[in-house]
Order: sequence, then structure tokens, then C-alpha cells
Amino acid sequence: MSNNIEEQSSQSETTNKITLHNVSVNINEVSILKNISFETVPGKLTVIIGPVGAGKSSVLLSILNELPVSGGYVNTNGKLIYASQTAWIFKGTVRDNILFGREFDSARYREVIRVAALTKDLQLFEDNDQTMVDDRGTSLSGGQRARISLAR
Repeated sequence: MSNNIEEQSSQSETTNKITLHNVSVNINEVSILKNISFETVPGKLTVIIGPVGAGKSSVLLSILNELPVSGGYVNTNGKLIYASQTAWIFKGTVRDNILFGREFDSARYREVIRVAALTKDLQLFEDNDQTMVDDRGTSLSGGQRARISLAR
């Protein structure tokens, strides 16, 4: 375990959770995180709050193995999905942006639309989910871009 990250996922393990134990991150001898510990509870919302520069994004990047952990450990069980706070859209239909190359599954798609709160947006679009958007999503509001990215 050269980078102090332990990834665990097995078919017998059905508990999806993330554990950080005394996680420290140093970049160029500067302490970015120091002794951060927490464990998510499956089925419960976990929120990381703090002022600008407190290390919220660094905690997430540590979980994603994008920052080197210099002390402690990170355990992940199950699947991780990261939705960036910066929504991005590519040129194509709204449906194309949501499916992102995956096969269309009607039941799953309807559920994703519901969970991402896109139902009303799709009703407002001229061609529902077949509405074309440009690569910057300029025809969409910021909230619509965020909900489409979340649905992806």
C-alpha cells in the first residue's frame, strides 16, 4: 500500500461507506489536511462545511485519490460517484448529455429525471429531452446545466 489508500469492494460487502482515519495531506511541505477523521453512514447525507480555504475540496480529492495521503488512511466500500460543482455540457441533445454514451433504459431514465429534478425543465424545453444544446449550454440556465450534469 504505497500511497496509504485502501480500496475495498467485494460482492459480499453490501455496505457503501467512506472512512477517513487521521488523514493528513502535505503538498510541498505545506500541511493541507491534518488528522481528518470521519465515516459516512449508508443512506444518510454527509455534508462537509467550512469557510473558503478550509480544505473541503482537498478532503474530496483525497477520497478520490487525487491528492497523496501522507498520513492516516482512506477506506472506500462500494461505488463512488463525484459530481463536480462546475457543471459541464457537450453539444448534443439533453438526452445525449444525460446518457453520456450509455444505453437508454426507459425506467432508469425516468427515475434519474425525477431524482435530478428535471421533470419540469424537460416540460419547458421545446423538444423535451431531444432539445439540442451547444457545448457551453448557453441556452440553459445554470441550474438546468447543474441538474443535467447531476443526472449524468
